[in-house]
Amino acid sequence: MTKNILVLAENLDIQISSSSKCISKLINALSDTDDFKVDVVAPASFGNKHDWLTNTELIVLDPFVQTADDKMSFFDKVQTQFTGFASFEKHRIAIWRKGILEALSRKRYDAILLLASGADFYTHHVISTFTTEVPIIAYYHDPYPWLFYPESYRITSGKRVQKAKARSLQRAFDLSVAHLFPSQRLEGLYKQYYTFDKSQSHIVPHLLKRLSTIYRWESGHSFSINPSEFHITHAGALHPARHPETLLNAFAQFSGELDTKEAIFLNIIGPESKMSAEATAIIKKVPNTIRFFGRVGYLESIAFLEESSVNIILESDTADSPFLPGKFPDYVMANKPIVHIGPKASEVADLLGENAPEQVAHGDVAALIAIFKELYLRWQEDRKQSLQRPDLEAYLSPERFVQTMNTILK
Repeated sequence: MTKNILVLAENLDIQISSSSKCISKLINALSDTDDFKVDVVAPASFGNKHDWLTNTELIVLDPFVQTADDKMSFFDKVQTQFTGFASFEKHRIAIWRKGILEALSRKRYDAILLLASGADFYTHHVISTFTTEVPIIAYYHDPYPWLFYPESYRITSGKRVQKAKARSLQRAFDLSVAHLFPSQRLEGLYKQYYTFDKSQSHIVPHLLKRLSTIYRWESGHSFSINPSEFHITHAGALHPARHPETLLNAFAQFSGELDTKEAIFLNIIGPESKMSAEATAIIKKVPNTIRFFGRVGYLESIAFLEESSVNIILESDTADSPFLPGKFPDYVMANKPIVHIGPKASEVADLLGENAPEQVAHGDVAALIAIFKELYLRWQEDRKQSLQRPDLEAYLSPERFVQTMNTILK
């Protein structure tokens, strides 16, 4: 029997946010089967034309009123310290509540699926503002709040407000029948700060699923990859927490040492970030081989990864990374060799495998140069070298997520 699912999607702005792409893939995985009928409650975006969502009914929330923090009254600032929520946040929660209750009044649902992203988690906070007999399934894409992030990302200011928000999120755990996490390490991080029954939690990794008929970002960039050229590609911003110096330094030395007529490039796809003086100096040494393309559309980024010779996953320089990058399934789908730069204690390292040779820690420039040289030699012998990881394809499959949802709701 087909089950009706009411999805609360905090962000569907797929060209801006990695989490919104992950959310959209989760929605499509359910709506593309006969097992589920999906309605989606979400804020307005893209003129409410979400043509990458398939077989869904979109219920658009009333517009949010934008309120700048510097316009908050003294009373509001004091109240925020105790409740954790400013008046504009309470306003948004109220709009979410109104939209959800209207949807629940019109149709019988078998489950409510909470899909939050980023730093807001309105979809989770709103749950404690009304009562319902409909089972609630909560998905946790990121750590929450910023106080609970790994050290390289952590924001410790406003601890009183952040702890109040954490108490609110605990109520979402208390009211849910199941808790979904994209990685085992993120589940473990949440277990440090929140109370929930581990038997009710499930690992739902980001899905290996292509979004089609997607709105294209007008990036202003054009690109082409010549198959006779060796291309190393990183999709994502080089923000300071990721410490790109190891990647840039290794590539500069690797490309400078090769005695070859073949062109070699390092392609960086993603929004510009502030660079350290060291990173800027390295780039100036090889300005014609390190190429920055800025933000490009989703389909363009996929094409880049598929046509590249080698793809880079660059994580933050931290002791333990609980994140499964949103682009990880796209890297697996691209089916090209993956080089992981980051901690050994990370979800990416766990999935690539303990014996994966293309894994290197931050700062180990010599090891990364050796990896680049080995991959380059392999590429010279076979221009169509591939990742070939059917085990990862199965683990990231939409079918596995659908099976998990059927298990929860049986």
